[in-house]
Amino acid sequence: MTDIKIFRKNINPLTNINDNNFYKKSITKECERSITALDSYMLYKFNKEKMYEIDKSYDCLIYKNKIRITADLLTNSKLIDEMNKKFGLQNSNEIKAFDKVKYTIGNCCPVWKNSSSGKGVFNDTIWYKLNKHIVEKRKQKSNPIKLRDRIKNKDFNKIMERYSEEIFSIFNSDISWEELISDLYLQDYFNYDWNILDEKFIFVKNIEEKDFLKFVKITTVLIVQRSYRIITGYKGNILRKQDKEIIEDILNTIGLENTKCIYSKKKKDFINFSKIH
Repeated sequence: MTDIKIFRKNINPLTNINDNNFYKKSITKECERSITALDSYMLYKFNKEKMYEIDKSYDCLIYKNKIRITADLLTNSKLIDEMNKKFGLQNSNEIKAFDKVKYTIGNCCPVWKNSSSGKGVFNDTIWYKLNKHIVEKRKQKSNPIKLRDRIKNKDFNKIMERYSEEIFSIFNSDISWEELISDLYLQDYFNYDWNILDEKFIFVKNIEEKDFLKFVKITTVLIVQRSYRIITGYKGNILRKQDKEIIEDILNTIGLENTKCIYSKKKKDFINFSKIH
């Protein structure tokens, strides 16, 4: 395996964020708000000017020491467990590989609100959330909500009482959806046209067995790729030769042997609708 010591500090694509290690007041003790997870958010390139810091009193990020930013586990492992009960696939390589990365930095992200995705866990996936909070908003010709517009509500720091609109909109500047996706290292979940890579993954409750295994495998591959992007800071849509070699080596290590990276060139057609007169 590639020597993961090349990755900075104590975080690598297989580092466990579910270590029950928190700073202080996180009542729910969610792993996406653990110290390791928070440290990983500080690696995101959008924070190069250090406007976002760790608020140790609430186990979250805080923007300009004023606006708290919470976090979300992007794909809930309980969903995989529920589908396993239906299909009995717990011994498959895909399920075993997912289990090795479900609590890693590629499967968590800073968000405006860790909101409910409906009854049960079947919509608690990265695919459903990207479609609801980005793709559908883009179709409606909406723009990412700026933080300064969020704080018009005096109770904006009561995280549990926030509106769950556009959970990935955590920036305070005019930004396109394309830029937001890239800044959060989510680009590999989208195809050439900036639509969800596979629309069958958006609603998985009634998915067939063969498509479920495909869902698990692709989700696992993209968790590893996103972890790699976070650690290296690489935001390009096309993975380079050295990127692919390292990522595919990690995939081999977790049991997905001979699995290739997943990525695509993207169209340059994203529009910031607020700039159209």
